Amino acid sequence: TLAAKLYEEKKIDLDAPIQKYIPSFPQKELDGEVVTITTRQLLSHLGGIRHYVKAEKKSEPDQDTQTKNPGIQEPLTLLESLALFENDPLVGKPGEKYNYTTHGYTLISGVVHAAAKQDFQKYMKQLFKELGMNNTAPEHHGPITYHRARQYERKKRHGLVNVPYVDNSYKWAGGGFISTAEDLVKFGNALL
Repeated sequence: TLAAKLYEEKKIDLDAPIQKYIPSFPQKELDGEVVTITTRQLLSHLGGIRHYVKAEKKSEPDQDTQTKNPGIQEPLTLLESLALFENDPLVGKPGEKYNYTTHGYTLISGVVHAAAKQDFQKYMKQLFKELGMNNTAPEHHGPITYHRARQYERKKRHGLVNVPYVDNSYKWAGGGFISTAEDLVKFGNALL
């Protein structure tokens, strides 16, 4: 939504390499060929960026999941979020292979931040205010959020149990906001 708004304002080139907006993001290669990733590709999940890596399929700890922290930490910065995946190989050639990816939207948040010359969260809050979405915000675990639904997971031996704390700051653009059904209807109506 913000990328489209910036495009309408001629502040973003959807077909420019993302390094135009995030110079620190490494140039990618696939099969020995240098490839270009664009915002348009990322918006369509065609950028070749991987999704989450399951811990059981790796020999190292799951770098994506910030779960089971004993205390609440400061939210990750954009650069810290990019470090979770920026050096990983592509899963497909940009523009050719669909691969749902939250990390691609983390990249988009960096593009939006650079193009808007404004902090991504502040820009999102401004959009929510314009749409009358008064109950939508980045998910922070420090402050009390009244009427917030609890999250559960199913355990084989224990049935439903509370999910441990998860720091979603690394993926605010791809799913780190909390909202209400009423606000989601407002958002949907704005898209129509």
